[in-house]
Amino acid sequence: MSTASTAEPQPRRRTLAPVADAENAATLTRAMTYAVLIGLFVAGAWMYREAYYQGLPFPKNTFLFVPGSHFGDLYDFFKPLQAHDPLNYPYAVYPPFSYIVMEPFVWAGYQGSIVLWVGLAAVAIGGFLARQLSFLPPIDRIAAVFALTFATYPFLISLDRGNIELVITVLLVALAWAWQTDRWVVAALAIGAMTAMKGYPIIFAAPLLVGRQWRALALCIVSAGLLTVLGSIYYNFDVVHTWNLLHARLTFYNDTYVIGDAGLAYGCSLFGPLKLLLVDVLGGDAATVRSAIPYYEAATVVILAGSVWVLWRRRLALWQQMTLLVCLLNLLPTVSGGYKLLHLVIPIGLFLRDGSRDPFRWVYMLLFALLMIPKAYFFFRLGGSVSDIVVLDPLLMTLLVVLVVVSAFRTREETAEPAPAAAAATEPGYSPA
Repeated sequence: MSTASTAEPQPRRRTLAPVADAENAATLTRAMTYAVLIGLFVAGAWMYREAYYQGLPFPKNTFLFVPGSHFGDLYDFFKPLQAHDPLNYPYAVYPPFSYIVMEPFVWAGYQGSIVLWVGLAAVAIGGFLARQLSFLPPIDRIAAVFALTFATYPFLISLDRGNIELVITVLLVALAWAWQTDRWVVAALAIGAMTAMKGYPIIFAAPLLVGRQWRALALCIVSAGLLTVLGSIYYNFDVVHTWNLLHARLTFYNDTYVIGDAGLAYGCSLFGPLKLLLVDVLGGDAATVRSAIPYYEAATVVILAGSVWVLWRRRLALWQQMTLLVCLLNLLPTVSGGYKLLHLVIPIGLFLRDGSRDPFRWVYMLLFALLMIPKAYFFFRLGGSVSDIVVLDPLLMTLLVVLVVVSAFRTREETAEPAPAAAAATEPGYSPA
């Protein structure tokens, strides 16, 4: 990146940059659309066979969650939220601001909340993809948007659970739009809101750090703090008591979901395959899993630090940055539900629009497509409730991360020091790192 300090300020981009190779981008998009639709059809046919010809019960007759508990992740909080006391609910393990985000769904009611959830997903995800795929003819564009919005496993499992993680996806849409159009205030507020909801999305502040966007970084941290405090005092002015409750809930969550197996099935965290290795292959027990957690957490710190270094020292396209950060967001927490795969629609949209002739482009497309389709064909452990997705999804995202890093080091252009964002923004093809 150029470090020239004499560059004149450039006007803010109101429209997306042109596609580098529209024909190549269209070919990749059509291929992914077909792959996702075929994958969904094959999975549906397989589950139909298992249910009606083999007579197998749950979980072998569906790639979704427990029948009869649809939209349960939201519905379970309805009564605590209506009582204005969600923090005393035994499964209240989110930061307090998350429950404020849930309130509109409670106001909409049981049926209305589903309509609201689907409408929010359609407008945010569908609108984002429609904008990114503007290079396609109308009929192809409609088919691709439909397939990548409504026909993917991440969307279906997220809808089945009614998980509030959808709001994180919506905020990621806002973040991608802000980065594409150089709206750093919007980017900082989006990261702050995500962080106030779940904590881990603070990793999306890495481009602000390496781009020396100190004001935006400060705004991100301050907004996250203020929204967290708002969530605390909205339900209970005793902030200390609120955080003591959260700490107690997290202790329960750690014992049940991290050490225990409640968070293993349908997961996409790297800790899932590690747990299977320690217990099922090496013969360990709960104590073994507990003792492995400090080493796993230390490894995540090293991975995060290395990723920030890559963002700092190597110039990545925006879709590569998003792929790297979204995969880390899904992989590194000790528990990650399959609904978090929905975040991948953001780097997918950016990747398809990029249109560059990256030598790995077909490998990227295949990995993205495999992450979008159901894969629960083989079951093991816990009476057969843990399927192959526990291993396959983390493996696929790990391969994506490795490919992004390898691509970064294949290019010989390396900055001697991180360029100020104001100067870097004047370069053609600039992306915010």
